[in-house]
Amino acid sequence: DITPEAINRFISARTTEDGWSAKTANHMRQTLHLLFSYAIKHHGFRSRDPRYPNPAAGVDRQPEPAPEIGFLGLEDINEQLGCLADHPATQAAVAICIFAGLRREEALWLTHDDVDLRERLICVRAKSVDGKWWQPKTRRNRVVPVSSRLAGILVQYRSPWRVPWYLPSPEGKHWDPDNFSRHLQKMNAKHNLHWGCLDFRHTFGSQLAQKGESLYKIAALMGN
Repeated sequence: DITPEAINRFISARTTEDGWSAKTANHMRQTLHLLFSYAIKHHGFRSRDPRYPNPAAGVDRQPEPAPEIGFLGLEDINEQLGCLADHPATQAAVAICIFAGLRREEALWLTHDDVDLRERLICVRAKSVDGKWWQPKTRRNRVVPVSSRLAGILVQYRSPWRVPWYLPSPEGKHWDPDNFSRHLQKMNAKHNLHWGCLDFRHTFGSQLAQKGESLYKIAALMGN
């Protein structure tokens, strides 16, 4: 009974009543498209509308505004890291995003074996930890060098937990990415700071670009 019209009405209602952004609406459209593709392939689903065997295919994507790219200057970096001085694990996570350009989830999935301070390397790679399997967003492993500034922070960092995670939660568990962002946002709010993990990652690329590094090299280091 689900038709393109029904999906459009649902997304329009959520946009109006719940304030969904165009990006959220498009994610819902994509999710429903995958759902019906699975139903067609594995469960013999047949749409009532012969024009659209997959009902979600009849739903137009909404235009998304260009994202605002934010990044930190050198003084901003010092201020951000300084306000996290009493929270070593969070400070280390933020420093890794700023100085190594890791995505939030990539940083939170690091284990002690992934960080080699002797060779000054961070390995972003697929792995299984405690029965959970993970791989980078682009499905490609990469190695990122550890800068002198980042090395100085990580050499002093010691996790209070004996767990495989390099950056565990305050309870010694693997961080849920959204929970980490809320945790960081709460601490930053105390200092009137508004930056997040995407700003930190953009900072890494922006600082390299300002130093004259090639876009190809920056993209490779950032896993793009």
